[in-house]
Amino acid sequence: MDKHQAVGRYPGKEKIIQQYKDADTEVVVNQDSDLRPIHIPTPIPPEWHLIDGFGKPAKDQKWKPPWIPRRILDLQNRRGLTIDEIWNELEGDQQKYKEEIDYIKRMWYHRLYGYWFFNNGQPTYITGKHFYYMTSYKIDVGLPKYRSRDRKYWIAIKFFENHTLDFIDKDDKGNAIPKIDEDGNEYFEMYDTGRRVCFGDAYPKMRREGATFRAECNNLETISKLRGAKGGIQSRNDGDAKKVFTDKLVKPFKKVPFFFKPTYAGSTDPKSELVFDVPSVRVGGKGAMASVDTGLESLIDFEVGDEGAYDGQKLFFHHDDEVGKNRLNNVLQRHIVTKECLSQGGGYSIHGYTSKTSTVGEMEKGGGRKFQEMCDMSNFYQRNEIGQTATGLFLLFISSTDGMEGCVDEYGVSDEEKALKIIKAQRKALRDAGNIEQWIEKVRQYPIRYRECFTTSSNDMGFNLLILEDRLSELRVSEPPLIQGAFSRKSRGDRTSEVMFTEDPMGRFIISKQVLSFQSNRIYTPPTGIGYAPYKAGKFNVGADPFAFNQTEGGQMSDGGIAVKWKFDPSIDDISLDPSQWESDRFVCTYQHRPATKADYVDDVLMVAMYFGAMVLTESNVQEIIDKFRDWGFGGFLKHMRDSATGGFRKTPGYPTTGGSKQAIFNALRDYVERRGMWEYHKELLQDCYDIQSVKQMTHYDRLTASGLAELAEESDHGDFKTITKEKSTGYGLPVPMRSMD
Repeated sequence: MDKHQAVGRYPGKEKIIQQYKDADTEVVVNQDSDLRPIHIPTPIPPEWHLIDGFGKPAKDQKWKPPWIPRRILDLQNRRGLTIDEIWNELEGDQQKYKEEIDYIKRMWYHRLYGYWFFNNGQPTYITGKHFYYMTSYKIDVGLPKYRSRDRKYWIAIKFFENHTLDFIDKDDKGNAIPKIDEDGNEYFEMYDTGRRVCFGDAYPKMRREGATFRAECNNLETISKLRGAKGGIQSRNDGDAKKVFTDKLVKPFKKVPFFFKPTYAGSTDPKSELVFDVPSVRVGGKGAMASVDTGLESLIDFEVGDEGAYDGQKLFFHHDDEVGKNRLNNVLQRHIVTKECLSQGGGYSIHGYTSKTSTVGEMEKGGGRKFQEMCDMSNFYQRNEIGQTATGLFLLFISSTDGMEGCVDEYGVSDEEKALKIIKAQRKALRDAGNIEQWIEKVRQYPIRYRECFTTSSNDMGFNLLILEDRLSELRVSEPPLIQGAFSRKSRGDRTSEVMFTEDPMGRFIISKQVLSFQSNRIYTPPTGIGYAPYKAGKFNVGADPFAFNQTEGGQMSDGGIAVKWKFDPSIDDISLDPSQWESDRFVCTYQHRPATKADYVDDVLMVAMYFGAMVLTESNVQEIIDKFRDWGFGGFLKHMRDSATGGFRKTPGYPTTGGSKQAIFNALRDYVERRGMWEYHKELLQDCYDIQSVKQMTHYDRLTASGLAELAEESDHGDFKTITKEKSTGYGLPVPMRSMD
């Protein structure tokens, strides 16, 4: 029923109905410029006289928990009375307790089918689980109040739990292809697969919004009405999982009304599992009972954080709490195990649900990065051939402007404009004061947009995190001109053959500039006999950080890093113009990979150097590149740094990455970020700068180290190639004939 219909339906109430408005037809989540919104339809309202609050002035209509009959309270509070005894009392005199029994029936009806009430003149629908949450699940401050943010959350959860649709039209990557209606609006055509396609939600949340309570309420509400079902809890460590179980599940459960509380076994204050079954009775031998009463035979417990903790168990609900804080476990791998517990047929037939929640304000490296990957792979509009996202989850994001404490009116509706002003003012004060760490923490705690959820913590490397955050945020919205691909030779086995770049989604390289064929692959042999060298090297420098076969700190295996820096090019850029107008003075190629052999890695370095016509500054304390280049006859590609004392070139090529030299590499890259970070395209390099916490972590950031070497190489530019001898640098060599390069 809508307002127009109500005016004709209820004569004599026209005046008060004029204060009312129509119910909304949908709820929108992921309403963010970084995401494509999900529009979730809401039910059609019933006859208005059936909606709680009808006939009252709009200003007097707001959420109130249903009135509880006095005798229900008396029964529930009578000392020593068990749940079974309460039910026996009610069933024994149904005429006396008619009002109380009708009340219980209504409560169960609304738990199962939802509830309508007028809120400031608007018919408002809440789901059955939301009704259960606000009437029966007492959190740390008592029964939850009505909040429009919570309503949005619960409606989204119900939509996810029951979603069976897939897109009719998808591209080869699974992205939904929209159609355009006659008004120019996009829409999507979907079909019913006949089975569930969503395992659960990935929910990066704002600080202290009660998401853990909500998830555990969902856990309890689900398991406490199913027979033979199990719910599970995991968190970032064993202690946190137990705390979620005792504080966010057991404590509220003890206060759940008796009519929503199944018979349970064990202690009234369980420490490890909540079992919905009849208490154990010793039977057997003489006088044994012919039958044994049974309860639901369901339970909820918690497990350690290990990826395989629930392996082999059948779960109907799983709460993965604080996923973004987990530094001990691979949360993506844990989810792979969980999916098997929540489904059959290798994930095809889904019977359970998982909720992945994490406090945005406390994201940390490790789990936080994995949680970001999980969220990014949970795009509602990108599905595989069986209608599921890459994770099987749906991302759920609600801006902090919705539901922020102090910005909610008496009707529970968010004042998002007020919240936005407060959040921006708080951020501005911290930024103006130069308090970068607290600014970043505030952004994480109260993200306005999805991209802000994964703002990482500050580091002590001196990188300008404000520049990095701003630029990374821009690149998340507008895809930079990056191409992933591979380098190869025209004639395999001939290292002097032309090097070509081919786009390949599995390639090791990411580039943002391709070189024209007549500018590439130009080599010659200087007269000193040191081998091939790049002819008129000058526009680019290559930095290379070779890997060792030993493990780095933390047990990880080292990768090889490569980076190509395009130096400032006065032939195309005007130094007097604003740097935002320059094309050059930026990185154009990055690589972080661990090939099967060191020789494969060195060959990758050589192909990059030949393609860009650049010299290579490599780590000198790992000799692999230096030795191989010389053995292969390409010693002229090795860059020698200038000696600060003499001004000449050092006798040995390369640059050490030990001691104070590490700091020099970082200083060069730090200065680059300050100068050009806002116009850098390679987000993977910017993210490395953002994530690294100390010089000690350098072994984990091979791409970053290679980039620092490429930037540092400019301090010792040779101009056109100058040969290096033990005595001195001498003039230029001459180009030698090459195979056709075009």
